[in-house]
This record gives sequence, C-alpha cells and structure tokens, in this order.
Amino acid sequence: MKNRTQRLLGALAFSVLSMPMFAQLSGSYTIDANGTGTSNYTTFGAATAALSTSGVSGAVTFNVASGTYTEQVTLSAVTGASSTNTITFQGSSTAPSIITYSPASSTTNWTVRLDGADYVTLDNLTIKTGGSTYGRLVNYTGNVANFNLTNCHLTGATVSSTSTNYAGLYYSFPAVAEGNWHVSDNVFDSVSYAAYVY
Repeated sequence: MKNRTQRLLGALAFSVLSMPMFAQLSGSYTIDANGTGTSNYTTFGAATAALSTSGVSGAVTFNVASGTYTEQVTLSAVTGASSTNTITFQGSSTAPSIITYSPASSTTNWTVRLDGADYVTLDNLTIKTGGSTYGRLVNYTGNVANFNLTNCHLTGATVSSTSTNYAGLYYSFPAVAEGNWHVSDNVFDSVSYAAYVY
C-alpha cells in the first residue's frame, strides 16, 4: 500500500511539473504582422489571448507596428491589472496602425471591445469599421475602470444617420464606467455619436 501511494504521488508530481506554465506579462512587446521573436505577437488576437491566459505582473506596453489589422479585438478582464500594472496599446509614430472590422449583426457590433477590462490605454491608433448596417468602433460592457482613449482616429460608416449602430464609443448593457476615464485628443469621423453613454 505504501509503495502504491508513493507511485501515485510521484505520478501526480510529474503531471504537475509537465503542465505548461505561462509567465505573466511585464514590460514592452510588439504587435507586428511581419515580426518575429518571443516578444512579438502577429495579431491583436494573439496579444489579448496572452493577456487573458497569463495576466500581468507589471506595466505592459504593446507597440503596434504600422499597417492594417483586419480583426475584431475583444479584451476581457486581465489578472494582475492595476493602477501600476497598466496595459497600453501604442500605435506607430511613423505611419498609421489601423484596426478594422466589418460587423454583420447587432451581437458583434464593434471593432474593439472592453469586456470588464480595467487600466487599459488605447493610444495613437486608427480604429475603423468596414460595416454598412453596423459600425460601432469602441464598445464596452461589464465594469470597466480607468480607461484611456487618447490620440486615436476613429472612422465610422455614416455621415448622416443618428442610429446608435454607428456610435464611436458605445456601451452594451450591463456596463459601468468606473474610476477615471480619459478621452482626449481623438478625431471622430463619420459616426452618429462620438460617444453614446447613458
């Protein structure tokens, strides 16, 4: 019985040691479709998946290479995020870093979504929609605290509609804006509302 117990404990220990371990993110990374290396992510989706899987142990900055990223970006709550362990997506200073997506229904109506994500900064990015019936740009849902949207260019799909389907910044129930929100030095083009919050 003793030997069987020892073998069982040994097998369990081996299983635990064999499980993949994901180091928490901290420091500077790149998002570059043509980039390489362990600190580069080729898509926003890969970067947000790493945040979701690993969390953060310090402030994190993603330096986004110029180019067009055709994808829908959703960022959920990140373990370890705080007033010191912030998460920043920083666009290129040489040429636009563009995120674009074409939503096909009301349930997918956003290019970038914060789903309970706190301490996030979007800076110097171009956020666009390719949609015609639906074209919200930045959407938030859940409790989102301490969000910065700065120096971004948000380009929508309409010049005349008053439908909230074309809002630049929009909330989806249930949503609560908490803490400090800093929305400044942005350009909103072809949107029904720059921000629709109530």
